[in-house]
Amino acid sequence: MAADAVGVMLDVDPSTVHASLELALASGRLESDLFHLQELNDHLEETQREASKLARSVIHELREDAHLSVRDIGVMLHISPQRVSQLMKSMGLAAR
Repeated sequence: MAADAVGVMLDVDPSTVHASLELALASGRLESDLFHLQELNDHLEETQREASKLARSVIHELREDAHLSVRDIGVMLHISPQRVSQLMKSMGLAAR
């Protein structure tokens, strides 16, 4: 986008324009906070993947072994019946 603007302003081919953005942070604490935030987001993504995998396993057991309804499973897992159905579908289980 910046290269396009520079290309128009200078009447040059935008593909020949190389633009870079450098952010000078006034505070070392801000830089540290940004790094920590990225680490937390990475950890959150991994935790969400693990939780989803475990939820699928639990749903399978509750549905196939305990014969619970989609609604009951949702109540137990604190998720909506629609989410239970989505997870079941991803495992190839019928919602019956």
